[in-house]
Amino acid sequence: MFKAASRLMLSLAVAAGLAFSALPAQANADADISTRAFTNRVLTVYNGPGGDALAVGVLPGGYRVAVDRCSRLWCNVHVGRHHGWVWLYALSFGAGPHTIYVPSQWTYHWW
Repeated sequence: MFKAASRLMLSLAVAAGLAFSALPAQANADADISTRAFTNRVLTVYNGPGGDALAVGVLPGGYRVAVDRCSRLWCNVHVGRHHGWVWLYALSFGAGPHTIYVPSQWTYHWW
């Protein structure tokens, strides 16, 4: 009887462990879930998707940005606390930029 009860308890413990491991982890509110990308050239940053939106900044070529989301041909990116929209095909996703044009002494600029 004791052996059967022990097996039952062990089976329940394993089942409970598997059930809890299958639950999705709760995301931290401060967690950065963006995708890393690099600018392929000097980019104008806009306040909305599309070239007719208001320009809010400039990013140098080869600069690392965090992509929050993309919509058609435009991606919402952020650098620190600043964010805006850039053209999708001017970004490289992966280890580094495909084409680098970095003027000397360049950093990002926001108006």
